[in-house]
Amino acid sequence: METRFIYDLMLNYFVSYDELRPVMRNVHNGENGYLYASDGHIMIRIKQEKCMKQYDAVHKYPNAEELIQKAINRKNNKEAVIKTNDLIRLLSEVAWRSIKNGDKCEECDGTGEIECERCGNKSECEECKGSGVVNVSNLEFTLLQCDDSSYCIKIGDCVYKADYLFIIASMAQMCQASEIQYLYELSYEAGIFRFDGVDIFLMPFLADKANAVMRLK
Repeated sequence: METRFIYDLMLNYFVSYDELRPVMRNVHNGENGYLYASDGHIMIRIKQEKCMKQYDAVHKYPNAEELIQKAINRKNNKEAVIKTNDLIRLLSEVAWRSIKNGDKCEECDGTGEIECERCGNKSECEECKGSGVVNVSNLEFTLLQCDDSSYCIKIGDCVYKADYLFIIASMAQMCQASEIQYLYELSYEAGIFRFDGVDIFLMPFLADKANAVMRLK
């Protein structure tokens, strides 16, 4: 089945629409066989041969290849496999389902943080490892609500904006990729999502406070 048009279609979801970032409003041909698109928070690298359209090099485009390779080659990267359907299942619950009181971590009351009685400083809850819900292992998914309209998903130790993960999951599904290879290191460094010759570089969301909404069972 011919699917090359899918890659051209999805590239439009990665470019920036910010008038203050004119360089990043177009797909960039790195002239190394790869295309790049980014809005400053998420970036995709894909081979030109996978796309139907031809793209030009963008003058003064950031060194996207260096950023992606540096992230992929980190010495302490952890590797995991994300089932595309699992991620889609969780994303389908955004804004429509609340976590039950019985699922909340009793130690932190679902906030994921513990306040020191002596100094008042907050730290990650050791009982739930900051997820706010009980029985969450290192690579289970937790849906977080950061404010009335912003949702994030915690994957392992890293938190990402749900709308960006929706783009990744949608592209993986349209490309018929049942699994996504996930590389991550620290909670404040970008994660790499890889499938079918596609590399997606996504910056984490550093929320001061995020309440657990639900966990994927």
